[in-house]
Amino acid sequence: MLNIAIVDDEQAEFKQIESCFLRFAESNEDDKFNIKWYPDALDFLDDYQSADIVFMDIEMPHLSGIEAAERLRGMGCEIPLVFVTNMAQYALKGYEVNAVDYILKPVNYTRFSSLLKKIIRNVKESGDVGIFIKVPGGTKRLNASEILFVEIRDHLLVYHTLDQKTETWSTLKEAEKTLPEFFVRCNHGYIVNLKHITAVVDDTIVVADGKANIPISRSKKKEFLAKFNRYTGLK
Repeated sequence: MLNIAIVDDEQAEFKQIESCFLRFAESNEDDKFNIKWYPDALDFLDDYQSADIVFMDIEMPHLSGIEAAERLRGMGCEIPLVFVTNMAQYALKGYEVNAVDYILKPVNYTRFSSLLKKIIRNVKESGDVGIFIKVPGGTKRLNASEILFVEIRDHLLVYHTLDQKTETWSTLKEAEKTLPEFFVRCNHGYIVNLKHITAVVDDTIVVADGKANIPISRSKKKEFLAKFNRYTGLK
């Protein structure tokens, strides 16, 4: 599930872009979207960490799309950003704030679909997909690329990163539905991020230079090694 922010002060324009996402999801079963509308760029900047991809109008009151993007990049945020505009010359300024591209209004679906496919592929490969976890008092976002492994412990699902652990009531089966394809199950109690595997020695996975040593079960070994070798290019 990818979280989409559509920043546009006109509801009709938002609806048109939203309809493109819904049409795309119908044709691409593996891609699902949680879409949120921000009629004001300032509201979006208060909530930008919840988004995986942003489609932003340029001409808006209070704060233009270019100004909002400058603030976004100034905060160190590199979320993929697409400008939606009536005039191409305005969009050219977007490259100064590292926009992925721009789309002219009214949005052409063929152009939209082609661009979105490229963005989704890049997001998935980079691992910057946001994983949202229910925690006491609310929801926490983790970048998939930063997760080392996930384990189940007494019905608690534990997400491990280099510097913290995040616990939630869930199952590994549910976690597998939200994690990108570079995560793989290695036994009945663990899912490991292939990006953080330092070594595989006999039936043991070494994660992050010894941060954890995780066993590979006999039943999962063939599947695990196939995915690991494909990921590393060994086969």
